[in-house]
Amino acid sequence: MTALQTPWAPPGQNAVVGWGPQQVATYAAVQYVDVKEYANWKITLTGNLTSLNLLNPKDGQKLLLTLVQDGTGSRLVSAWTDIFFAGGTEPTLTTTAAAVDVFELEYNAAVGKWYARAFGLDFKA
Repeated sequence: MTALQTPWAPPGQNAVVGWGPQQVATYAAVQYVDVKEYANWKITLTGNLTSLNLLNPKDGQKLLLTLVQDGTGSRLVSAWTDIFFAGGTEPTLTTTAAAVDVFELEYNAAVGKWYARAFGLDFKA
């Protein structure tokens, strides 16, 4: 593997530096996202997320997660499963209609958790 490839590229493909193509996860109140093959995910929130679960991570894997408010807005995430934020404080999502919040995460297998930070909040779609 070269320095420009990521270990979680889809089978038969070599992803270059960057997040790769954005995958869209269909909204569900209890959200499961299999991050085994893709590192760039978008979820449009059409309701509140009661649980966000990122499945099949690899140690050191990085992930870009984009959460988009629907046309109504006011959507929240009530449980960031296995995700730690700096200072132990979960972020406050931008709840205006069509707002976009982007998070960067890195998986630490030794503790079985994702370390996350807000990459940018309150982008406008």
